[in-house]
Amino acid sequence: AKFVDDKERKDKWFSYLDKKIAAGGTGWAAGTASPTIADFHGVFAFEWVVKKQIDFSEYKSLTAWWDKIKAFPAVNELYASCVD
Repeated sequence: AKFVDDKERKDKWFSYLDKKIAAGGTGWAAGTASPTIADFHGVFAFEWVVKKQIDFSEYKSLTAWWDKIKAFPAVNELYASCVD
């Protein structure tokens, strides 16, 4: 996993996302009032990050976005329907 082995790469991309989300002011990727396709696509990308146990907790806006998108009704329903 490149983000595990290469801290600079991880910081480059997670910092970029963190700043982008913070700059939007709404907690969503595009700074919109509600999530866009970018946020929903991010769910699948970040499931990979979580599965690989890549820590992104130092990126506060990104961490808040992850919590917010998982709580969004459609995403919450998706998780509730999962079978392990």
